[in-house]
Amino acid sequence: VISTELVAVGEELEVWPGEVVPVDGSLLEWSPSDNDDHKLEGACASAAAAAFDESLLTGEARPVPKAAGDAIIGGSRLVTGRRIRLRAERVGSGAALAQIVALVER
Repeated sequence: VISTELVAVGEELEVWPGEVVPVDGSLLEWSPSDNDDHKLEGACASAAAAAFDESLLTGEARPVPKAAGDAIIGGSRLVTGRRIRLRAERVGSGAALAQIVALVER
């Protein structure tokens, strides 16, 4: 675990199941586990998708499937797979969660 302040745009990070994605980025790859399909019940279960709990940010009640190249929102939680690799695209005050906090504070 590292501080998000140490992450620069363009760096690659690993996130493991149960962890919160620290920055906005794009999914590079993921490692599926044998029992992922049952965790996605009704949410486009697919061996080609990792799933993220984005409820804190979007209110979406079900895990959201993502494939390589898809945008990942910082603050979402990885709920399937063994791990993902992502490329940081927005960090600090430029990240979606930071912008939401700034709007609420106004």
